[in-house]
Amino acid sequence: MRARSHLTLVARADDALGDRSVAPGHPGIADRQRARAYAGEAHGTTWLVFGADGPTATVELPTASRWTPYRILWRPRTGLPARDSQGSYVYVRELSADERAERDAALTAVAAGFGGSAP
Repeated sequence: MRARSHLTLVARADDALGDRSVAPGHPGIADRQRARAYAGEAHGTTWLVFGADGPTATVELPTASRWTPYRILWRPRTGLPARDSQGSYVYVRELSADERAERDAALTAVAAGFGGSAP
């Protein structure tokens, strides 16, 4: 397991409503203003969310070799942004077009094995 030090993070945020600022997360800041990346190269990265409209739909987080796009998760029943057990907004890595095609092909192959079709 790789230890993480405090990161100086600048994330690029893009939303249908326009750009909003995000800044490095800090453990002393209220949970309602934090977001956290899950999975991918930026897993565990936290940052602050500013703006009265809440979190942005997507952000790009810096990783070792490039900027990686992450998207917010939504709660299916309420349509509200998902939060983790600490109350931080949850973001997951966006799949590239090639990764989506590979995933869909695998799902189709599995479904065909059961005599069905993938969604």
